[in-house]
Amino acid sequence: MSGGKWAGEKYGTWMRSGEWRRLREWILQRDECCRVCGGPAQVVHHLCYCAGAKTRPQHLTALCQECHTSFHERGELACRKCGPTVRALDQRDY
Repeated sequence: MSGGKWAGEKYGTWMRSGEWRRLREWILQRDECCRVCGGPAQVVHHLCYCAGAKTRPQHLTALCQECHTSFHERGELACRKCGPTVRALDQRDY
């Protein structure tokens, strides 16, 4: 995430809010499983931060912990089922 107005404390406050927790649960129910490998989803990943505090559902996706870690370590998502590395999802997938 780049700096700007949506960095640091504001981001941390949002991620601890009841509104975020409700949105997170909704995304996990909407996607039902990891959007990359189909495994159990545990993490809601921001596809972008363009909306700042007005995070929109189309900017979020459910991932398993493994795919989420892979994204943050390598900047890409690797599917453990089919093997090849796939590019990160973006909002056009919704």
